[in-house]
Amino acid sequence: MENNDEATAKKLWPVLCILICAAGATVMGTTLWGRQFNAKAILIVAISAAVGAGIGFLSAKKEKKGRRAALIVCVLIFAGLLGSAKYLKSDSYIVKTEWPVHTVGSMSFAYPGEFRERKLKEGLISNAAVHVYTNENMRRYVNYMTYDFYEDSPALSSSVEGAVSGILSGYGVKSVKWSEDAHITSSDVLTRFTYKVRGKEVTGIAAGHRDGSHYEIIAFYPLRDAFPKSFMEKIEANILVGEKAMFAPR
Repeated sequence: MENNDEATAKKLWPVLCILICAAGATVMGTTLWGRQFNAKAILIVAISAAVGAGIGFLSAKKEKKGRRAALIVCVLIFAGLLGSAKYLKSDSYIVKTEWPVHTVGSMSFAYPGEFRERKLKEGLISNAAVHVYTNENMRRYVNYMTYDFYEDSPALSSSVEGAVSGILSGYGVKSVKWSEDAHITSSDVLTRFTYKVRGKEVTGIAAGHRDGSHYEIIAFYPLRDAFPKSFMEKIEANILVGEKAMFAPR
């Protein structure tokens, strides 16, 4: 005869297994897709919970050793889901994947993220209409901008530097150093820039294209996490004007 405590433990055993597996899947989904609703995340949680339920019901009537082995399996599933999330979120994995292409007028670039329009206050710039799109990622901030100047169109390189410095000033960056190894013509700019954030020096990328008084600018700013070399090379290699790459291998 088993006592009441052991009987209750066996009844609750499947619940414990479900909770462990579902918790791992929830953390994985949050790591990969954030806290917003995502069908893939819900599917992973549902499958993991079902696996946990199966393990729990099959092991509930076993002796303590059997239940202990089942618990170890559930913990390994939890750890495996966390490890998978960490790998799938890593730069070494992301750089190997196919990135979505985003278009800025005649320019395009590839980047692993979504963008939305950010409305600017009127009068931010007096002699041009400006539109800014951003990925709203505070680890690595990316935006692309279009300027249509009414008058006094400045040099493209000056506009790129001004746009980047203006964005970075909002994050407390006071000094930006521009690369001497930059590609600059009257109609195209591709350059790197370095600055300090959180006490660490990081390198960003900026590109611009000019067609008369219409300017298109793309910029990539590491804020919390620096871009690894492979990441930067892939970004630069996929910045195009029409079908022509702006980037010459370094």
